[in-house]
Amino acid sequence: MPLQTSIIPSVREVIYTTYALFPSTGLTVGDLAWATDRQCLYRWSGSAWESIGISSRHGNYADIGDPANYPESSLYQADDQNKLYMIVSAAWQQITTLPSISLWLAGDVLIIYADTERNTASTSFAKQKEIRIASAGTIRVSFDLKSSFAGVVAHGLIYKNGVAHGTDRTNSTTTYQTFTEDLAFNQDDLVQLYLKQDSTGQAYCRNFRLKADKVHLHTVVTD
Repeated sequence: MPLQTSIIPSVREVIYTTYALFPSTGLTVGDLAWATDRQCLYRWSGSAWESIGISSRHGNYADIGDPANYPESSLYQADDQNKLYMIVSAAWQQITTLPSISLWLAGDVLIIYADTERNTASTSFAKQKEIRIASAGTIRVSFDLKSSFAGVVAHGLIYKNGVAHGTDRTNSTTTYQTFTEDLAFNQDDLVQLYLKQDSTGQAYCRNFRLKADKVHLHTVVTD
């Protein structure tokens, strides 16, 4: 049976440009326009452009934009903050903190190392090694520790961003002993090794190493 209709839809113009360049003349009610800067669809009412959806964008927080320029309930993912914002009552409001994606899994693949021997006579924990990581997850951290005098206890402890994060490891011999621990870190965290000595003498470390299930990129190492 032939398809029959008594109404033929009108052809509408569809505009694709930034919002500031939307025309205001020569339009027909129902014409559509996509704002390339706002990432939002608009419909010409006959007198004004009206949004018929919300904007959903992402980038650095500095580029979030004036909420007055976007429809209510529009979304913005601030990549540098790992946060999601929504326009509520004409203002940007944070609605959630986005979960970190774990790219690291503890394993035995050596991904980066700072092997140079370091020592300190400090009787309080002092930083000797530092590595900034590029992604979140669990990392296998290891280091060698010894004391300069037998019977004098040397301590080694993994820190994260200047805060104790691992287990206080000790060795009271002059022979290096290796300690290994799986620890969780976030993107851009500093994985650090701190040492101290209980009394007269020096605590020594070497072979500060990070291992995972596969090779990942790193950023900064202080050997």
